Amino acid sequence: MRYPNLNLDVAHFLAKVWQVKPLLIKQAFPNFTDPIDENDLAGLALEPDIDSRIVSLHEQTWVVTQGPFEDFNQHCKGKWTLMVQGVDRWVDEISDLSRLFDFIPSWRFDDVMVSYSVPGAGVGPHVDQYDVFLIQGKGQRRWQVGSPEAVSEASPLPSLQQVRPFEPLIDEVLNPGDILYIPPGWPHCGTTVENCMTYSIGFRAPNVKDLLQPFNDSVLNEQNSQRFTDPNCIDPNEGTRTPSHNVSDLELDKLTDLLKNALHSKAWKYALLEYISDQQLPLEAPECEFTQQNIVHLLTKGSRFTFVPGCRPLTNNTFPNTIFINGVGYDTSARIKEQVMMLVSSNNPTALTHPIVQSEAVDLLIEWLNEGIMILH
Repeated sequence: MRYPNLNLDVAHFLAKVWQVKPLLIKQAFPNFTDPIDENDLAGLALEPDIDSRIVSLHEQTWVVTQGPFEDFNQHCKGKWTLMVQGVDRWVDEISDLSRLFDFIPSWRFDDVMVSYSVPGAGVGPHVDQYDVFLIQGKGQRRWQVGSPEAVSEASPLPSLQQVRPFEPLIDEVLNPGDILYIPPGWPHCGTTVENCMTYSIGFRAPNVKDLLQPFNDSVLNEQNSQRFTDPNCIDPNEGTRTPSHNVSDLELDKLTDLLKNALHSKAWKYALLEYISDQQLPLEAPECEFTQQNIVHLLTKGSRFTFVPGCRPLTNNTFPNTIFINGVGYDTSARIKEQVMMLVSSNNPTALTHPIVQSEAVDLLIEWLNEGIMILH
């Protein structure tokens, strides 16, 4: 499915709206057609590898049930919503829909959560710690958005982090093709007016705790990491060594400098790029491994190779010949950089078909195909 351009002034949005305030974009997609229906969404919720849940308000009681599901009837009671995460990783059309927001850096992209809900349903007032574009599919949903200053937590369940009701700054009913952008920290509440589909395009932002994981990885992979030394342990203010039980400020500063030096190393940058490229893609190796001989034959025939749905390769100028995909850095050479970058930037299968491809590029293509990163159409 091909989608028209967004009815959005991107330059103004990035300068004045992004992470600053919510924005309602009426008819961002005129004549919007759902790329998936509730039956297909329910089919995904049957799969054990796909994160899904049903949130219902039944007899004044909130209930959250985690998938996968075998029988929807026992869970779809009262006012209920079926929510499925990462649908862009399984459905090409949803992946295409998310790429309309490529004016936001790819590494910030998280996933597309798709929901189907019945009248009166929702998950209650809540706050997200990520940026989200809510695309209204079929049906109608009323959205209310309040000020961050009005947030007060009130969680009826550990798995349902709600906030208390708030005074809305935005209170609108969305129709098919409308989009509501909400920055992190702004309380919002969606209530279904009539059976509807909603597409949530989410963008993440790691915190310091998240970044400790790639930092530790970079230190572990650094064979010659710097070690603390203290050849001159005399306190310059006292002219002598401080008592053995006391850690001097000079020692704390030197220990801190060790961390600072590590954060400026190429090993840290490489580990960080691998970390932010990790999309947790559901990769599946092909039944029969590809070889150089059959790849060259397929390329000669004009066969198409594309990345799996949702795949977003990353590049960085510090490592100009490395492609970071799904948590792994793939090192190439300058000889095939142009061919590979054409493929990465446009997901264009013709980038590797003509002229005759360098054998190194074929080897990289084989690696990606056999790991399930790319697929043959």
